[in-house]
Amino acid sequence: MERRGSASRNRAQISVFIIIAVVIVLALVLLTFLSGKGYISEYGLTTTDKISRMIEDCQRLEAQRAIEVLGSNGGTLKGKAQYLQHIAKTPTIEEVSEEIAEEIDRKLLACLEDLASLKALGYEVHKSNPTTQVDIYPDSSVITTAWSIKLTRSEKTLNLDTFKTIIEDVRIVDYLKDTQTIVHEQPEQKVDLTVLRERNVNIHIVAVSDNTAQYTIYRQGIPKEFSFMLLY
Repeated sequence: MERRGSASRNRAQISVFIIIAVVIVLALVLLTFLSGKGYISEYGLTTTDKISRMIEDCQRLEAQRAIEVLGSNGGTLKGKAQYLQHIAKTPTIEEVSEEIAEEIDRKLLACLEDLASLKALGYEVHKSNPTTQVDIYPDSSVITTAWSIKLTRSEKTLNLDTFKTIIEDVRIVDYLKDTQTIVHEQPEQKVDLTVLRERNVNIHIVAVSDNTAQYTIYRQGIPKEFSFMLLY
């Protein structure tokens, strides 16, 4: 009886060892498969995750920079805006979105040049030109970039094509409404600030000449300010 019990225990132990060995082999096979597909990288993240995070961080940074510059210029990235009272056309959301998108596209190409670490690992980088769409809402902006990026190394190929980030607390819509009010809905050569104060904004006005003043509007959020020249 004792021998039979010992033999049963030995068989059970052997079975356990076999199961453990099978599990280890399967794990190694799965690990090799995922590594070959690019899901596991030398950095602990997937290679695609690494690039996506880098590009989306660049998206966010360049979008925030563009929004701040656009605010400092009063609605454009092409220099300080000057509006002739009651006549000048103030920017639309569509025009502002297009300017920001074009600026992001230019800066993203420079961001991708920072992939020296991947090139050092033997990857070849093939890319198209990015095409960004900026959707501006009353309290946020959504940045979506269609951009084909292909990485190859030996028989491994990684493909990325879309990058997206959301920036909260964007007040461009409100700033454009404020500018519209100042340029088109106020008496000649003066501004009634009553309406604007009701919107919980601060305004700083500096006379530049007899017929020109610089208006700077402040709101909580981004951009921090919206500044332009008003010609009477």
